[in-house]
Amino acid sequence: MIHILENILPSDKADSIENTLMGEGYFPWYIKHHITYGNMVDNIDNIHYGYSHYFIAETNIESTYAWNVIPIIISIADKIDFNIKTVFNMRAFLHNPSTAPGTINSKHIDMDRQHYSCIYYVNDSDGDTVFFDGDSDNIIKRYTPKKNTAVFFDGTINHSSTTPSQHRCIINTNLW
Repeated sequence: MIHILENILPSDKADSIENTLMGEGYFPWYIKHHITYGNMVDNIDNIHYGYSHYFIAETNIESTYAWNVIPIIISIADKIDFNIKTVFNMRAFLHNPSTAPGTINSKHIDMDRQHYSCIYYVNDSDGDTVFFDGDSDNIIKRYTPKKNTAVFFDGTINHSSTTPSQHRCIINTNLW
């Protein structure tokens, strides 16, 4: 189950989120030495730097900016008639441009429990999201980021980003 949902928010709200996260003003980003695995990296040759910001972590609101982005998940739930019971995590990731665009990052699932995942694309970018068939390397779906669009899927599906040639900003949510 992978849903592609367009026009999640009114365009002025989508622009406001993009300007907040990617504008020249103040937004507190935190460095990730590996965009998928944080600072726990054992292969120094495969590091993809980026930045993160937790809005919600382990069901707790961690950022005053959370109230700016919570409407994203509410709109998505309305579009697919999904009843949100718990939001485990909601965080933004900013991927830096890569010298090797299109490289598939480490495939993963976000949590070791049954959940749903949602990736909201803050900006137009390359750096596709790819979905895999189980633990295999067989790609079952590929999606190129489009601003104000989201992919909602069963969180047990292995997925990965690919390295972009330009900044790629997403909001990733894990929920039940």
